[in-house]
Amino acid sequence: MSFKETLTGKFKQFKITSWLIDHTTVAYVATIVITLWGLSSFLSLPKESFPDIQLPQIYVATVYAGTSPKDMENLIVRPIEKQCKGISGIKKITSNALQDYANVIVEFTSDVKIDVAK
Repeated sequence: MSFKETLTGKFKQFKITSWLIDHTTVAYVATIVITLWGLSSFLSLPKESFPDIQLPQIYVATVYAGTSPKDMENLIVRPIEKQCKGISGIKKITSNALQDYANVIVEFTSDVKIDVAK
């Protein structure tokens, strides 16, 4: 007794699903064809669909081996933040101090030229 025969007597069938259960190779091939078609469409999109976006941010990362997070904050992060506050057009400054590592992200308003601010 096949799967299809057990379902016909008890449940209502959706013919496409029942047919695909019996013909799994067709389902696999269709999945591969649709995936390849989607990938080729994606790769053939023109460059204008993916504009080069430059975020108005500067990321400063520092590594100082053998230093605690508190020392990283006092010795590295605070002086960098103090120097960055003098730059005009700053929207937000975010910093993070870990053991042996610290980073500072300076986010600017959209009218600031990053090369000049850097």
